[in-house]
Amino acid sequence: MPSEVLLGIAYNCASRKEYESFAIKLYEAEETEKGLGGL
Repeated sequence: MPSEVLLGIAYNCASRKEYESFAIKLYEAEETEKGLGGL
């Protein structure tokens, strides 16, 4: 599922604070994947 879809679902279902927390976690996960993929 594309990140944009997950963010859209999260935004619709969560408060602003929860959405921001989710977005940060998703960003960190993507950065980790990029880092691992670059090895």
